[in-house]
Amino acid sequence: MYAEVALHRSTPQTFTYAVPFHLWDQVGLGQMVKVPFRTALEAAIVTRVFEEAPEFATKAITEVLDPHPVVTPAQLALAEWLAATYHSSLSNALGLMLPPGITQKSETRYHLLLPDFNADTPTARRLVSLLARRGPLTGQQISQALESTTWKRSLGPLLEAQAVRAEPILMAPRTKPQSVRVVHLNLPAEQIGEVVLHLGRESRRANVLEVLWRQPERACSLAALLDAAGCKKGVINTLQEAEALHLDPTTQRVYLRLTDAETRAMILELRNGFTELAVLQALAGAGGAATL
Repeated sequence: MYAEVALHRSTPQTFTYAVPFHLWDQVGLGQMVKVPFRTALEAAIVTRVFEEAPEFATKAITEVLDPHPVVTPAQLALAEWLAATYHSSLSNALGLMLPPGITQKSETRYHLLLPDFNADTPTARRLVSLLARRGPLTGQQISQALESTTWKRSLGPLLEAQAVRAEPILMAPRTKPQSVRVVHLNLPAEQIGEVVLHLGRESRRANVLEVLWRQPERACSLAALLDAAGCKKGVINTLQEAEALHLDPTTQRVYLRLTDAETRAMILELRNGFTELAVLQALAGAGGAATL
């Protein structure tokens, strides 16, 4: 079984994809599906379904994004007439039938595979440290955390060395049917304390404390710490004045002086994650779910 689809982008032609067996009873005219296109994933609308195999190799539809068609047969016929009459692409004509924001934007999520990888440049080392601390992140999230850097230039060698893996994804649609919105706590209440370090905004002082706290001996060299945390020595001096750490002037090693509980509390304060923590605690108190 095969399907002809119109990508949600300005392409002059439609494309043919194989329909996997487990999707045979789900794919129909007018449905929005997820398909691989070049190196990314794209949303597309099914314009035709047929049985005869084409004379060329095809990729397979990855997923059905909505169990209900997003355009009716009448809308599909109108889009085909518009495309033929006004010499437009079918994709552009179908776009006139869709509410703004219903399609999904392609993005890339990056996974760190080698936490101890020794990168060549300071920016690459900051990127490795960020992924080690925060887990998988999208390109947009990395840009926000490493603003004013050219982190994408440092990404190529990390991908080639298989220290980082790039995963193409589709972001959630910007518009949804009107409904009652319910927020669910996505982890057991007793694990809230484990995610405290990930709450709030980016803070270089918090990064320094977190990098030190994750070292087996709660200490590391000054040069390695500055690289991993993406900061300058002034940040170290500020934390030393606050008696949060100690810099040995002879060995140039930095030692964390706080207990685990004190470190967590200071990181939370520096990242100003109290609002997010209060939300998680409120959800836990409400049994794990609450309406907005």
